[in-house]
Amino acid sequence: MKRRLWRIFHPMPPHPAGWARELYAQLRALDQQGLDGLLIEAPPSGADWQAVSDRLTRAASAHTAFRF
Repeated sequence: MKRRLWRIFHPMPPHPAGWARELYAQLRALDQQGLDGLLIEAPPSGADWQAVSDRLTRAASAHTAFRF
């Protein structure tokens, strides 16, 4: 089966609460497209960003995850 590759750049807000809101919205929208995979840049590190990192980890747990 031939796979399609799309490159989508979506700028994220600079603060954790906004980043989380956009992350959830984008994950829902992308999930509806039936994509084979996603590459997501990790959020900044730090205590303020822990909830966002946890959400990404949980979303990727059922899939193969790579760190770049």
